[in-house]
Amino acid sequence: MLYRQKFDTFIRRYDDVGYITSKSDFGDRVFDASGAVFVTALSRKGQTLEALVEKIAQSFIDVDKSVLRKDGADFYAMLEEDGFIVSGETEAELDRRDTRFSYSAIEPKTIKEDFTPVILRAEKTTQEYLDEHFKGKAPFDITANRIDQPLQRALYPLLYPPRKQNQRY
Repeated sequence: MLYRQKFDTFIRRYDDVGYITSKSDFGDRVFDASGAVFVTALSRKGQTLEALVEKIAQSFIDVDKSVLRKDGADFYAMLEEDGFIVSGETEAELDRRDTRFSYSAIEPKTIKEDFTPVILRAEKTTQEYLDEHFKGKAPFDITANRIDQPLQRALYPLLYPPRKQNQRY
């Protein structure tokens, strides 16, 4: 069985938090450190469960791969049920199952009144979880003149590229 994130699904990792979001159903999910390892092992290329387990096993110490295999199968089944990933026997099957965003496939927002997920998987919303997780963690420590968070550390050069000598703005 191959597993692949859907075309319109994006996966990120912030510190020890895993995050997945889907543009087609406007859903998102956050995961703790263990879940982050499982979700970030996925990519846009189909991978067998065994290949995913090999990646995941590198992040854990003294964990039996059969446990990771079972946990991975359950975890990826949940992500597929919620529309974040697809699975199949071949790349062609993955392509057939990976439906693209279409306004005709979703309920018009003017009609829908309740946006509560059909299957509740967490006690907190993504926003509540992230607010709590990053509370009190400043993205930039002015006194030390350094960036503390990995996300900001990664974005800083993109937002503030170094000037070349004699370059004007």
